[in-house]
Amino acid sequence: MTNRNSDSFSGNTSVLIVDDDRKLASLWQQYLQDLDYSVDVCHSVEDAEILVHSNRYEVAIIDIFLHDGDRVLSEGGITLINRLRLKEVTDSESRRVMILAITGAPERAMGEFNVLDSVTDLSDSVLHKPISLDALGKEVERLTMAGLKV
Repeated sequence: MTNRNSDSFSGNTSVLIVDDDRKLASLWQQYLQDLDYSVDVCHSVEDAEILVHSNRYEVAIIDIFLHDGDRVLSEGGITLINRLRLKEVTDSESRRVMILAITGAPERAMGEFNVLDSVTDLSDSVLHKPISLDALGKEVERLTMAGLKV
């Protein structure tokens, strides 16, 4: 888990990436930082909850199917998205986080896991891997702008 130093935070849009693919998360982090976003990365729901508790994010990029060792946690990302949305409703201090749900599973497989409706209802956008860096950057920018209007 990487956490930005609050002393170095310059007021840029802050983004949280939650993905168990460490190489991909690192690549996305570097790319978004090059676009002047402040980016934290973690690889589990538990670490994400710690970061969300102590930081404010405008955008959260969340992998829906997180791995725990050899197991795929089909509800890992959905659980995190649900908790973020619940916090927004129950905590008067909480701001809406724009959520970009990410999945490597084809839509057909998502339907089999019965998560497609939940993902669509709870997140602000869904992208399917592989995702080009350009597409990721454009979607984060779009969500950032949409979040300013909320």
